Parts: sequence; structure tokens; C-alpha cells
Amino acid sequence: AAARDAGHVPRPAAADVADVVRSGAGVGGACEPPEERRAAVDDEAVPDEPSGRPWRSSAASWRFGGDPSPRSAAQALVRQQRREFPRVVGELDTYGRKVSCWIWWAFPTDRPGFCDPASSFVTTETAKVVLSLAPATRWKEVLERVCALLPARGMGVFPGIDHGRIHHFVRFWAGLEDKPEWMSEVLRQLARFPWPPF
Repeated sequence: AAARDAGHVPRPAAADVADVVRSGAGVGGACEPPEERRAAVDDEAVPDEPSGRPWRSSAASWRFGGDPSPRSAAQALVRQQRREFPRVVGELDTYGRKVSCWIWWAFPTDRPGFCDPASSFVTTETAKVVLSLAPATRWKEVLERVCALLPARGMGVFPGIDHGRIHHFVRFWAGLEDKPEWMSEVLRQLARFPWPPF
């Protein structure tokens, strides 16, 4: 909390936050998609949650020192999956292991990762929406590629720092009802390994 407070920027009015997120002004950095790809990850590209209320971007909340709501955190997760997973598929095919930073979006849990630039997480409610989009975001493809690598490489597919997240991913998603069979199979494959809880 102290680290976050040290870099805290006074929160602007809600309308100003929305304008900043839409325009991308003043929010550059490695996590910001290039201009030509911005439309593909725009808020409107992600469907409304089941209640019919539009999802709000968590980007403004994270960048201005706040905490995202469950809806906005899940919306940010889907945006990152759509943006990063085509590259992640190529990475896994080329190297046979994880070599860049994407663990939070492939293995989401009910807590944001400490270094996740999108502050993404899921709840039991938003997880179902994220699951429904898995083919379109290539999340299913990424998880199945990981599982295909596990028999030969085992836990070495991931650096040790990621093992705790996978442990908590398995626990969270195993408790979710009405999962598609592909997710149940992914969880079975992952559960064969002793991922430590830290």
C-alpha cells in the first residue's frame, strides 16, 4: 500500500478518466497498445456483463491509483488476452516454455497479480463471461498448448516465480460450477504437478 501511495496521482473526475482511457493521452508505456491496434481492444469490443451494464475499463483505475471493480478487472483481462495471446501462442510454439510476461492473463484468479499492469482478476460471476469468450481471445488455445508441453517439460514450462499463481488458478477454477469440458481437462492436466502455493 505504501508503494502505491508514494506514486499516487490525484483522481480526476469520472468524465476526465473516461476521456483519458478513450484517447490514450498521457497514459503511455509498455502496456499501452499501439494506435493501430487500439480499436481491437477498445471497451466496446467486450460485451456487456450478464446484467446488461457496460463494463468499465480498469486502465483508468489502475493508472490513477484506484482499485478496479470486478467488472472492469474482467474487462481488462479480456482486453489483454485478445491483445497478447496471438503472440503467446507463437512464443510457446517457438520456445516450448514461457519467456515473457503474461502469466496473469493465462492463469487468472480472484486476486490481481502484484505486477499485472492491467490489475486484472475474476470473480465467480465474471469468470463465466471470460470463459464464454475463451475461443475468441485464444485463451483456450494458450492453455491447451501449455498442457501439451507439460508431459515433456513438466513445471519447467514456467519459471518458479509463476508456480504459485498456477496453484491458485487450479484451486479457483476447480471450484467454479458449469465449466466447459476443455477447462476441466486443463485443470486435470495441471493438477498432476505439485505447484507450490507461494
